[in-house]
Amino acid sequence: MVGTDSHVRDGVVTFATAFVVHKVHIGGTYFYIVKHENSRYFDLYSRIYREVELSIELARVLSDLFETRDIEIHIDAGNDGMTSRILPGLVGYVISEGFTPVAKPYSFVASKVADKHSK
Repeated sequence: MVGTDSHVRDGVVTFATAFVVHKVHIGGTYFYIVKHENSRYFDLYSRIYREVELSIELARVLSDLFETRDIEIHIDAGNDGMTSRILPGLVGYVISEGFTPVAKPYSFVASKVADKHSK
């Protein structure tokens, strides 16, 4: 499972991308990458698309490494709120790359794990 969240502060956008390994009935662990970019992703919609793009980039690397396309991309958008208008496009983007999209409220990798490291 891969997900990204972002936070804008002082003209810089901090993106945190997390990769969660979950072992059923055993537990799990996660790894994350933090990236800082200039604030050209000022509006919410551009940032959300960039979050999905970063998640897909990591998923491609993991897909090649583990020789599987069975990777979930957790999207920090849902059917309610401001991001609901762009959710169909985000889901289509993930599917077109061969991965499985997961949106809020089930996208805990983006909305909880990555969020913790984006601030």
